[in-house]
Amino acid sequence: TLFNVVSKSGSTAETMSQYLVVEGRLRELLDPEGVRGHFLFTTDPRNGVLRKIADEEGVPALEVPPGVGGRFSVLSPVGLLPAAVTGIDIQALLDGARTMADRCMNPVLRENPAGLLAALLHHADTVMGTPIHVLMPYSDRLRSFAAWFQQLWAESLGKARTREGTLVNAGPTPLPALGATDQHSLLQLLMEGPRDKVVLFMGVERTPDPVPIPALREDLPSLAYLGGHSLEELLDTERKATMEALRREGRPSLSLELADLTPGAMGELIMLFQVATVLAGALYGVDPLNQPGVELGKKLTYGLLGREGYDAPELRTRDPAWRV
Repeated sequence: TLFNVVSKSGSTAETMSQYLVVEGRLRELLDPEGVRGHFLFTTDPRNGVLRKIADEEGVPALEVPPGVGGRFSVLSPVGLLPAAVTGIDIQALLDGARTMADRCMNPVLRENPAGLLAALLHHADTVMGTPIHVLMPYSDRLRSFAAWFQQLWAESLGKARTREGTLVNAGPTPLPALGATDQHSLLQLLMEGPRDKVVLFMGVERTPDPVPIPALREDLPSLAYLGGHSLEELLDTERKATMEALRREGRPSLSLELADLTPGAMGELIMLFQVATVLAGALYGVDPLNQPGVELGKKLTYGLLGREGYDAPELRTRDPAWRV
């Protein structure tokens, strides 16, 4: 088993605690050389504890580009090695990303996919009063993409101050969802709840393994209509129907449609959202590449766990009346 420890700083508490747990168990079984052979580090090229261990003990290590934050690192060794190990053509992935990056250099807004996406969502938040942005792919294979969008959009755009230091407390609230599963949990709210949401639907035109629905129970009208279609066709039809239902209620939405889920297409999609995030940061007037709001929580965690150089905070006493 090869354990790839991914932490640019080498100080991410959750990642490093798992590393220590794994190393401790390996030490129970193997000599030091054997332990070393089970690790690969993906970390900063010069700084941090993982780089120090790699240099001193000869652990192989991949470099995270110094100027690339974690949420933007999927097209670096952080994401490319796991992709390659699982059989994904990473050259095609990068070629797709490059194609989209070139398209996003177009100064004409209507011809710039990332500029258009950023402008529409910024307008939805700041003008239309819809600060909750729901990303809802109708594909199980894009579920984790929606979760990535949540971090990308929230951590990049949720900022207290502009680049000039003006207090703004800006930022939309991203919400990942999955079609058609979340039609049964969110659609009632999206249709009739507060008018504070815009939905980004994602569809896939072609799949390599469509599952046909047999033409059975033809004597039952509530089942007969499904026969002759496929599960993929059903999902895409539900996406289109949900979009139309929202439109009739005057609820804003847009749709991103992929021809298929090839590595090239995914490279384009990843780059589209990364560039759109940076452009949205410009529209909000904030720095989309930092995350100062998460640092205090980290420092308090270090203090509570007794890390050298960090003071333990005094926490408020819990009210015993509310204990269960």
